[in-house]
Amino acid sequence: MFFIIWAFVYWPAPAIATDTCPQTDMCPYAEVIPETISARTCPDTSPRVVEVSYYGAAFQGKDMANGEPFDMYDATIVAHKEGLPFGARMSVYCPEKGIYLYLTVSDRGPFEPGRTLDFSWAAARDCGILKTGVADVVMELLS
Repeated sequence: MFFIIWAFVYWPAPAIATDTCPQTDMCPYAEVIPETISARTCPDTSPRVVEVSYYGAAFQGKDMANGEPFDMYDATIVAHKEGLPFGARMSVYCPEKGIYLYLTVSDRGPFEPGRTLDFSWAAARDCGILKTGVADVVMELLS
């Protein structure tokens, strides 16, 4: 005679030390730049408000930090100064127009204190910041 016993086992979640980032094991950039990823430097993937500006005609055709020529009419180009790897994708919510832009890190900058992102001219147009030159947006890393 055979007996089948069903049991549910509760496995508690592993404890996370207070001095480490809970995203360290899940950091999307750990395989791309493992030597720079640590518990304290893993990029925060949660949405956050950042100040942006844009660049355009003066840089048209010049090489970006990733080696490709800059195209101010490409609405997917964004420069980021905090060391995200080239090719990292992000979603940016523009409250002025109420739209989302999907951008790819292709360059380094901005070099103005307090700013986190530099849009291409086309991305700035789509976001509605050409007149003001700067704006606050909500940035969220996608990959």
